Amino acid sequence: MACFCLMTENDFATMEMMNRASQREHPAFEKVRYINQTTRGMLTIIEGKTKAESADVAHSLRKFFPDTRFLKETPQSHHIIPQQFKDYCRDLNIKVDDYTVLIDAQIHREIHKDGYNAVWGVVIEESKGLDKDQAYNIVGQFAGQLVTAFGWGVSGIQEHRTHLK
Repeated sequence: MACFCLMTENDFATMEMMNRASQREHPAFEKVRYINQTTRGMLTIIEGKTKAESADVAHSLRKFFPDTRFLKETPQSHHIIPQQFKDYCRDLNIKVDDYTVLIDAQIHREIHKDGYNAVWGVVIEESKGLDKDQAYNIVGQFAGQLVTAFGWGVSGIQEHRTHLK
């Protein structure tokens, strides 16, 4: 049973260093896996075999790294290009399901509440009058700008629903 947390970049680096320095002293930390960098920290998953094991690792993390924030909800898969534009993007040979990031559920709600899809709607409309290659480039460039602006990082982009496999 897994649980999720946000760690500061420094705390995550320190934890990794502790793992390398002494596996015997902190073996539980090898159950903590980096998922994605977000604007609010390093999104990580604690992969215990049982809920109790994950809770023990979480307790150890909190003891060593008090700034770690445990998420109340499971992170959600966020499409960088909204699904409502799936058909249009398919015509450009872009599969929107191939470009998702795993983010905090609360942040996911905030992004969409703040007009994420509406902004994409403007970009899509502007690209419709262009030839296919130009439209592909505009959609791809905008997606890349969002990845950079939100701090998602290219390494965190995965095919939809494969984040936790």
